[in-house]
Amino acid sequence: MPTDYQPYLLSYQLAEPIEEEVVVEGSVSLHEGGNHVEVGGGVVVREKANPDTPNTEYVYLNRTTVDSTLFKNKIDKILQIYRNGEIDDKWVFDTANSFGEESAYIPIELFDPTATYEVTYIAQSISTNPMDVNIQYETSAQSVQNALVTDMADVKTEQSILDRQIYNLLLVAKANGWEV
Repeated sequence: MPTDYQPYLLSYQLAEPIEEEVVVEGSVSLHEGGNHVEVGGGVVVREKANPDTPNTEYVYLNRTTVDSTLFKNKIDKILQIYRNGEIDDKWVFDTANSFGEESAYIPIELFDPTATYEVTYIAQSISTNPMDVNIQYETSAQSVQNALVTDMADVKTEQSILDRQIYNLLLVAKANGWEV
């Protein structure tokens, strides 16, 4: 490739705009003083993963040599792997035979075949520029405390609603003769 090569950058507008609200997973903690917040696109959050093993040593994710393990999109980077909704940090990230830039493997003895695995990753070539980003942060100890009290009240309300739904499900189950 010539050293003076300049690739094209295409920017276009769709005939029909597509608006998609993104649900944020978690929250961000800021430190006292200056902070840098980067907003990007192309992150796939908690896609159901299909770990599989071609041998008796390792279980793989996103490995081209094991088709059943491939993610829906080529990837730039795996951000997190979850087992039953909890972070599973036992996976080793690798570039060998990856569908994109990265794959993962785990020793078979650390793998739970009954668990549900999910993965969050940065995909290649599916991103779009964010149009609008709202960031809110509290500027004083009092406003932080007020926000925490409000959040706690919201959590307690959600919990009481869920407790009531579970209670009603148990009543229905017992009424139908199911063992619970």
